[in-house]
Amino acid sequence: MFVWHNDKARADHPDMTIPSTSDLCPNPIWRFRDLPAPGIQGHPEIAAARAPVWFEANRARIKADGADVDRPKAQAAETAEAKTMPTCVVEVVRGARPW
Repeated sequence: MFVWHNDKARADHPDMTIPSTSDLCPNPIWRFRDLPAPGIQGHPEIAAARAPVWFEANRARIKADGADVDRPKAQAAETAEAKTMPTCVVEVVRGARPW
């Protein structure tokens, strides 16, 4: 999943808990306090079919922030793979998967 953000949940924010980390993003999943109110950092909607158009439309803004454009554009996953994290978050909220 493509991860690039100017605004993000921070682990040091008093209302946020970061239950997961990755090499690509230090806070890919967060939740509000200890409530089942999660959020994700990432863009599952930028899957392989949509990536070329989305990245080109946002190229200037992404590059201005110092992020690479061509690598994630070329590595965009198919829709089912890109939506793995949001699916897991939904399972957590429903109680079917532990935090």
